[in-house]
Amino acid sequence: MSKCTPAAISLRGILIFVGSIFFLASAGPAAAKEVPKWELGLGAGGAYLPDYRGSDEYETYIVPWPYVVYRGSRFSVDREGLRGQIFGSPTLSLVGSVNASTPVNSEDNLARMGMPDLGFAFELGPMLEMDMWHGPRRERLSLQFPLRAVIVTDFARYDGAGWIFAPRVYW
Repeated sequence: MSKCTPAAISLRGILIFVGSIFFLASAGPAAAKEVPKWELGLGAGGAYLPDYRGSDEYETYIVPWPYVVYRGSRFSVDREGLRGQIFGSPTLSLVGSVNASTPVNSEDNLARMGMPDLGFAFELGPMLEMDMWHGPRRERLSLQFPLRAVIVTDFARYDGAGWIFAPRVYW
């Protein structure tokens, strides 16, 4: 095992910096290429989430998900969600709104001992979005009006649990 001295770290940093500058300077202008209308892929991610809102006990989840991009003239699906322009307006969009909560086994949560388990809940519905301002560095201010149906399931049966209407300001 070799020791790194401050002089060695500085020399290594300088070489990396100079090499990076040379690489970036030698790259020519990128040719504008046409992007496809559809893109499909698969991703995965992890989350460390509370058992339920306000819980002091947490679980770790690893979740795979499909990656879909569709670039249509009036309708699109991308990292910002499913959206369509209303009446050709650039400031008013109708967006697909989704939310979910994880199931909780009450035997594994001290605060819920003796209570029934909580099922997996998901919310699905439209959201009206009004863009109010766009900044120079992709900042934006919008008003969002989601209306979602709540469905609770244990995957053997599905039960409606009401509706959520939660307007918000997004910045």
